[in-house]
Amino acid sequence: MGVVYRARYVPKNRHVAVKMLSPDITNGVFVERFERELEILKSLRHPNIVHCFGGVCEDERRFYAMELVDGGTLEDLLVRRGRLGWEQAVEYALEMCAALEFAHERGIVHRDIKPANFLVAGDGRLKLSDFGLAAVMQGRRLTAVGKTMGTYCYMAPEQIRGKNITPQTDLYALGCVVYEMIAGAPPFDGEAPAAILHGHVNTPPPRLAASVSDVPAGLDLLIGDLLAKDPARRPQGAGEVAQRLRSLTNTVLASTGRRDDGLTNRPVAARAPVGVAETVAAPAPVAAAASGRGWSMLAVSTSAAAVVLLAWSLSLWRGQARLESARDEWLASARNGSPSVRLAALQMLGRVAQGSDEALEILEAALNDADPQVRQIAATSLGEMGADARPLQATLVKISRTDPEPRVRMAATTAGKAIRAAPEGGGIVLPLLMAATVLGGGAFWWKRRGPR
Repeated sequence: MGVVYRARYVPKNRHVAVKMLSPDITNGVFVERFERELEILKSLRHPNIVHCFGGVCEDERRFYAMELVDGGTLEDLLVRRGRLGWEQAVEYALEMCAALEFAHERGIVHRDIKPANFLVAGDGRLKLSDFGLAAVMQGRRLTAVGKTMGTYCYMAPEQIRGKNITPQTDLYALGCVVYEMIAGAPPFDGEAPAAILHGHVNTPPPRLAASVSDVPAGLDLLIGDLLAKDPARRPQGAGEVAQRLRSLTNTVLASTGRRDDGLTNRPVAARAPVGVAETVAAPAPVAAAASGRGWSMLAVSTSAAAVVLLAWSLSLWRGQARLESARDEWLASARNGSPSVRLAALQMLGRVAQGSDEALEILEAALNDADPQVRQIAATSLGEMGADARPLQATLVKISRTDPEPRVRMAATTAGKAIRAAPEGGGIVLPLLMAATVLGGGAFWWKRRGPR
């Protein structure tokens, strides 16, 4: 239909991408598709959708300018890497879900979700592009009934049959893309288009776990649901898919620098303090040889108990150190991570950042975010922080009464109740004091009695 040029917007000296419709294109449907794509992109302002600056569609001049994303496409990345680890694929999938949810809420179905249509920005963020085949659910159809348009390897059965297109059509393609990112090839592939289309329509989708052994069972199940032949059996929306993706693991994917070749991530597990079951076994008390050595037995028993408590306290301290390291990673991700990483970080702060003033500051700012999902997660995290979140109780009460989103008001109300009911935490100080007391008491009695 046209060509895309790298160009410079002279008044602001800004480099942009300019998409121009070939003047040889006279087909009315193609022209109308181009004009519709311009209107759709102008209406979509989202971090994971390519930004359109506007354009001209008059006479034989039809073009529009959009942000220049020069990091290549997800398809280019897959060609270079073959396949991605499932953790990285999940992060990419969360960004895809964010773009699709935003578009679907505005009545727009992309219809051509595939790796080639996701551009990779310099910071590693994905941006959905090419809305040339997009359908407006309340708009006039540009594709005749019974006709089909799309890309073979990612087309839903109803799209192939020329049936009604819905957001679930994009979710099917999303399932194909996520499968390909992890397995290295689409679920239905081949040289003959007819064979590929027949697979989409009639062949049960392959299980991801059959190709890649280390994927979580929940991810394998989710992709199977996305690839359901019947649209009604797929998830209800991209938001539901994102929620299931976030529930797969409590591991944050913290970016470790500029992501030129996709993401360079390392998982940072949020571990709870080590419990008593993980402590070093203490020596058993020595049995008294005779009744006259009762005090010695008491002293040895007391010392043994002190060793147990000390070991427990030290293990708690080591667990606390690991927790603090993970907390620092989460805090950094909450401030500087990509949108999907930031959401995961906000979700985890309530579990790993108790007592952190910085975490409270981040969550308080998130309560005022324009995205209701961010506000909801921030409120929920504050509820999980318990007594440490009491400084923000008044803010939560206000949100529970005034926020325009019911789910945010509900999250704020629930968080407020949890904070009010939470006991004051004793942290690691109490075990240390107990160990010191017992050890001191044992030493005192041992000294009073002397050797026997």
